[in-house]
Amino acid sequence: MNKKEFARKVQADIADRLGKNFRICLKEVVKNNGVAMQGLLIYSKDQNVTPTIYLEAFYERYIQGEAWELIMDKILTVYKNGLPKETINMDFFNDFEMVKERIAYKLINAERNKELLSKIPHIQFLDLAICFYYAFAHKTLGNGSILVYNGQVETWKTNTVELLRLAQKNTRKLFGMELIPMEDLLTKLLQDEEADMSEDASYDLSRDVWMQILTNRGRMFGAAGILYPGVLSKIADEAQANLYILPSSVHEVILLADTGEEDIQLLKRMVREVNATQVLPEEVLSDSVYYFDREKREVSSF
Repeated sequence: MNKKEFARKVQADIADRLGKNFRICLKEVVKNNGVAMQGLLIYSKDQNVTPTIYLEAFYERYIQGEAWELIMDKILTVYKNGLPKETINMDFFNDFEMVKERIAYKLINAERNKELLSKIPHIQFLDLAICFYYAFAHKTLGNGSILVYNGQVETWKTNTVELLRLAQKNTRKLFGMELIPMEDLLTKLLQDEEADMSEDASYDLSRDVWMQILTNRGRMFGAAGILYPGVLSKIADEAQANLYILPSSVHEVILLADTGEEDIQLLKRMVREVNATQVLPEEVLSDSVYYFDREKREVSSF
């Protein structure tokens, strides 16, 4: 049974279990970097919002031999736990005045998201794209994000320039910034990943280097921290060096002080290796290595 056959069988079995008062739908959801996932949606008559249950993890359980009935029980548990306790009125999202204080930005890969970029407002940034989302914090739905599409911009009667202005003000205010020393984390990563690295991938990162992780408080879309006005300049001045920027995922980047001894090709190979083996496909930001020049105050790429 392949993944799509599995999804159709899940849909049919859940429909049998829940009965005629429920509508069970399958929806292919295209995530970041064009990663397509099978989503199951369960609608009851009195609910207008329902969680999307991604079936990939359940499919893995199935092919590993987990009992079908147990998988169905777990899917229904996920549905019940994620179901809002009340009807949600989403009309507010069409009122720009009600959402503009929570418009934020994130960075995604431009090449891997060509189709998506044709549908959303964005700004090109090297081989990346700055795009915008509404960061919701709801007492029932919890915290999350809603990507802003072109149609929504028309509804709001706004434009990309205004979205960027708002996001520059809001993103750091909402999510802050964290700069985390790499020493302890690096030691753990080297221990955990040593067996997974290819034999020719010998990375000498044990020497004394200035290396920090840049992210945000929620560890979500934290790579956008490099866009915060003045942040890279301040960090480079404190390090008293230009900075290499290694994109470890959409959620964070690694900043490495330029000592004049770094091997660019080695850094690029390390980024590619980590992206290929340690990062979820939908969370990869780029295989590029970036460089911040503290005198020019600008970012370039290799």
